[in-house]
Amino acid sequence: MLVALLDELASPEQVAALMASVADLQDRLDQAFAELEEQSDALEARTVTHDGQAIYLTEDGSYRTVAGEIVDARDLPDDMPDSPATWAEYVALLERRAELSGIQTDVIDVIHERAAEGDMTAREVQEFDKAVDDAFEAIRDPNAVSAKSETTVLPPSQDHFFAGLQPSPVN
Repeated sequence: MLVALLDELASPEQVAALMASVADLQDRLDQAFAELEEQSDALEARTVTHDGQAIYLTEDGSYRTVAGEIVDARDLPDDMPDSPATWAEYVALLERRAELSGIQTDVIDVIHERAAEGDMTAREVQEFDKAVDDAFEAIRDPNAVSAKSETTVLPPSQDHFFAGLQPSPVN
């Protein structure tokens, strides 16, 4: 009986409540992207070469550009900060950007597309509500598991986001 009820079309009120949650999620995601951009700008400005290029300290003690090129010692700033920007911090920002982008495409965009079709079931609304809750948690806590759960009807992870956002390998 419960399964049959969940497979019925969602009420307009259920869909409206879901879409209100999605709008709140979009606002919070936009805020998270703005905060990430500020962090990225601050990281890039922390250690720069004489020509203004952001550089990052690697685990082996060398400095590299975003493209992964080793920076010649002559190009290092004379007033090297005590706490230079690190490659690990840079990669963490890229990973966070990819995670937030995944929330946009795998949760928000999918729900908007499905809602536009106009025949969402109560089960889908329930699953989407869970995905929205998970996404809010992933925004609040970058160490949270994932914005997706096994119970959602969302598509598989968008691995292509990482392909375009990964820094060049450090050799």
